[in-house]
Amino acid sequence: MKRASLTSHLGKLPPALALLLLVGTILVGLCFVVVTGFGYLPALGGDTLSLDGFRRLLADPRLTPSLLATLTAGLVATLASFLTALALAARFDPTGENEQGWAHRLAVAVLALPHVALGLGLAFLLMPSGWVMRVVAWTTGLFPVPPDWLLVTDTGGVALALGLFLKETPFLFVATLTALAQLKPAPILLMAQSLGYQNHMAWVKLVLPRLYPIIRFPVLAVLAYSLSVVEMALVLVPGTPPHCRYSSCAGPTIRTWRSGFLPPRRPLCSCCWCHLRSCCG
Repeated sequence: MKRASLTSHLGKLPPALALLLLVGTILVGLCFVVVTGFGYLPALGGDTLSLDGFRRLLADPRLTPSLLATLTAGLVATLASFLTALALAARFDPTGENEQGWAHRLAVAVLALPHVALGLGLAFLLMPSGWVMRVVAWTTGLFPVPPDWLLVTDTGGVALALGLFLKETPFLFVATLTALAQLKPAPILLMAQSLGYQNHMAWVKLVLPRLYPIIRFPVLAVLAYSLSVVEMALVLVPGTPPHCRYSSCAGPTIRTWRSGFLPPRRPLCSCCWCHLRSCCG
């Protein structure tokens, strides 16, 4: 009995140890970011806590445009991905009985594509000299020279929102199909149809309220990632003057951190803290 009990405890130790190492590492790094954001940086003489980093952050003229670009791209991409995934699931597998169909396999294949690769591909498609404009110019003769349009790295974050939408829709689609396979809504739809509801109305009114609690965590994960994405932001948002002030928060943050210059670290950590707070709601 004692040997069995000892074995069971040893069997539980490695996962617990791995979880402790993972969470502990994140918490240690987060603590250093927080204390640096509140002014504690002995390398620059900051031996006491202060709000100087937040004051300098609020005085930065790039803050408001960056926050607006981040929130707009993240919220629009998440909402569009969620609605599109629901529409695709209702179209291809409304009853949850065909989870491993061709649409599911195609979405899984798209999931394997790295974010930065999709961002680069989208940039090469949409830039004024990209493939879309080349095809339009070749078929219609409208653009003998590339137009002066800011389709990529636009100041409104449209390209970033589009890239996130294309990448996150397959993820939410797969999550929705998996949830439908657990929910098994076929009897609910049959009952609703017998009461005179059309299929799409029955799906929206009866299936969706039961479906969303299952997929809410994937939706929140997409929202958190869209608000904090780095690699796609470096490709699809402005990174050079004068439009770099309209970049998302991730772009200036990672560029300043990579520079190795210490004085901006305090407002930078304050920005990271505010960014983390916005992602956590």
